[in-house]
Amino acid sequence: MVSRSLKNILKESFLMAIEAIRQNKLRSILTLLGISIGVFSVIGVMTAIRTLESSVQSGLNVFAANTFVIQKYPEIQFGHSDRKYRNRKNIDYDQYKKLKNRAKLPVLVSVSEGNSVRNVKYKDKTVKNYVELFGGDEGSIRIFKTYIGDGRNLAPDDIRYSRNVCILGMDVVDRLFPFEDPISKKIQINGLDYHVIGTAERKGEAFGQSQDNYIAIPITNYLQKFSNKWTTLSIHIEAISEQDYNKTRDE
Repeated sequence: MVSRSLKNILKESFLMAIEAIRQNKLRSILTLLGISIGVFSVIGVMTAIRTLESSVQSGLNVFAANTFVIQKYPEIQFGHSDRKYRNRKNIDYDQYKKLKNRAKLPVLVSVSEGNSVRNVKYKDKTVKNYVELFGGDEGSIRIFKTYIGDGRNLAPDDIRYSRNVCILGMDVVDRLFPFEDPISKKIQINGLDYHVIGTAERKGEAFGQSQDNYIAIPITNYLQKFSNKWTTLSIHIEAISEQDYNKTRDE
């Protein structure tokens, strides 16, 4: 008896709901539309959050594991603290060499410095947008978690003799050598000739910015031809392991 009454109640409730929908079609449609928009909005927000998390993780993974950087300015600045850091002395190449020779714990001590250039050419082709030109050494590829795709890496002799050689990121390869092998070709950077010795594997984007729009040259060559009074180096240090990170940093 109770079961039959419950069935009748459910049936009447269902019929009343159908009748309400019939009599208020516009309200029902708007309600369903609102629910649908809400659901899709939640899905969209969750997708955006996952994409942002992936982008942040990618950005944080630019450097190799167990590394830290010694530099004049911090990576992130808050407020009006620029003057405080500006008063620090620039880090020069001699300081880098002394640190590299004296440090015993790091598995790698590397150096880098860079700025943007526009005048990059190969024959009749020109890169119209800015390209990041940075000076580095044989360890820079490892520090920046990049791999040589073709050709070779910078060698110690390239650094020692300040050779006019370069490694190209894939964005530069795409623009200057769409149908050619760039290895052993000669490009011009601000009117100076550089021989292409290698190309890096494509890395993609981090924080919405391409990681392949660059040219790497020996740090000594960079300091001779592209530095100015504001140039200050970044020294990258990699510890042997996670356990040795703090000990290496203290040294």
